[in-house]
Amino acid sequence: EKTKDGVYPALRKSFTIYVNGFQLTNEWSYQQSNNGTLTLMKYLGAASEVTIPNTLILDMQTFAVTALGDGIFENEPVKKVTIQEGSVVTIGRAAFKNCASLSEIRLNSKTKSIGEEAFCGCSSLKSIWLPEGLKTLPASCMKGCSSLEGDVYLPEKLTAIGTSAFENCGQIRNFIIHSYLNSVDNNAFKNCESVQKVYFAGPQTRWNCIRIGSGNDALSKICCNAGGASGAYSASNISTENLFYTYPNYLTNEGYDKITGNLEGEMLDVMASHTASEESAAALKSAMLNGPGYYLKMSMQYLTGSEYITEREVNRALALELLIEEAELSPAEDTALQEIYAVLEPYKKFDDQIFKNGDTRYQLAMKLDGLFAGRQASEINNMLKVIGEKKRWENISAVFKGLDNANKATDFLMTFITLTKIGNDSLDRLSLRLPKDSGLYDGVEQLRLYLNQPLTTLIVDFIANKTVDKCVESFQQKAIVDSLDVAWKHKGYTGSSYVYVATMIYKLIGTMMDCPTIDNYNNAWLSIGNARILRNQIRTVRQELVAAAQKGVCDENLKKDYDLLMRMYLFCLKKTGGYVASTMSDPAKLNARMTRYQDTLEYSSYLAACKTQI
Repeated sequence: EKTKDGVYPALRKSFTIYVNGFQLTNEWSYQQSNNGTLTLMKYLGAASEVTIPNTLILDMQTFAVTALGDGIFENEPVKKVTIQEGSVVTIGRAAFKNCASLSEIRLNSKTKSIGEEAFCGCSSLKSIWLPEGLKTLPASCMKGCSSLEGDVYLPEKLTAIGTSAFENCGQIRNFIIHSYLNSVDNNAFKNCESVQKVYFAGPQTRWNCIRIGSGNDALSKICCNAGGASGAYSASNISTENLFYTYPNYLTNEGYDKITGNLEGEMLDVMASHTASEESAAALKSAMLNGPGYYLKMSMQYLTGSEYITEREVNRALALELLIEEAELSPAEDTALQEIYAVLEPYKKFDDQIFKNGDTRYQLAMKLDGLFAGRQASEINNMLKVIGEKKRWENISAVFKGLDNANKATDFLMTFITLTKIGNDSLDRLSLRLPKDSGLYDGVEQLRLYLNQPLTTLIVDFIANKTVDKCVESFQQKAIVDSLDVAWKHKGYTGSSYVYVATMIYKLIGTMMDCPTIDNYNNAWLSIGNARILRNQIRTVRQELVAAAQKGVCDENLKKDYDLLMRMYLFCLKKTGGYVASTMSDPAKLNARMTRYQDTLEYSSYLAACKTQI
């Protein structure tokens, strides 16, 4: 309306247009549920690469996008669609049907439901990662995705596959299926002519219980025992000794080898895809985290009176990591540790006096004489003295107490003793088995030399590492603020304190850089190499076990070698997954894969899968 003078009032009003019950933005039509969440109903833009938002801002309020409606992209010429990690849990019927140009799609790992024909006719789509939370694949879900190739992992918790779900997917080479599957409807895998194997994470008896409809000839190419936790397998009458000495051929498990080999391959592909600029950024972040002139090492020496671990010891650290986790104590080592535990138990009441009081310290050293890796009382006494001097123990205790993790003196000492004793027998076995030109062999030999150093040297290094591990995070959160507050006001801080403050500033800046450190890259590459070395040595020992069985020989040393190498290999794969994920900007897919096979990568699961084949 106009005023009487014919002037329109300067008023601004906001309003919403409703078209057939849908609300509109410039890119999306959407519906809002009673709880305020949004379903995107139709894409209205013209871009060939589209990112599905987690939220939309409407009238200055933020609303979560939880679903994609039926036919949202149907017949659209999009080439790439990314569903951001977050809130989308449902993808509607025919959501991407006949998107013939769609070659790449990134699904949200939290998606729980996909509608019928969701990707039907996406003839340019070459790969897809189906979220692990899906329990059903509906009818015609992937029908006519004629460019899908390589390996397709079906979700871990999948129980049902609908009619024609993968019909006419003629380029897929392998399907990997977990053990929860109960039914496959007619023609689900019709005309999947290139399928070489269907790998099933369970025994043949479990596969036989699945209801499989007609038109699924591809499923006849089944390979069972491809992963799965030990609980997926029935108890076996075959003992582990019989497996090794009578049936060592069954230590070769095609399905298990496929799963572990794929994990190795995926991690190698990730690392090979990193660009030079990414690694340069990682190197810069590492420098910032270390501080100018590697001030972190200096600051740790100032705080603890001990030296921080250097980069040249990475191989040794990785070797120790594998040994501590998977090496088993020999009976002699176990007996020795039990004796040491018995000696230390009465000294718990003395707490830090075992480090500070000369009489208490000497008395304990005399009782440990000869029990501690053959070390004499005088050397043990000197080691205890080193812990107690220069306020080392006070610094260590302060760090642990600040993190609500009080550490008793005897517990701290027992941890140190255990670490220096564990795996001595394993070190000998690995030295004989590993290639002499491998980084892992070098790490094992460095570890051997390291453990043979004087106790006073070992304990100083141990103190530094234990302190660093526990307090770096605490520094970032608390010490930076406290130190700056005091240091910049010149309240009597020493030159060393300024070094510490400068280091923390650099560390804070480095933490803000959104990229991995060069250490992440180093650990990832070295661990991938270690996994491959261990895998090759496992094959060699396996062949030796078969040859021994053919001669009627039960070689216990071969069994111990195989035990050790296989345990270390499986643990190495787990650790490598973490290291590789730390170099990725979006590790959701790799993390999901590693979570899926967390139980599979247990030695007990491997043995159960092997025994089931007999």
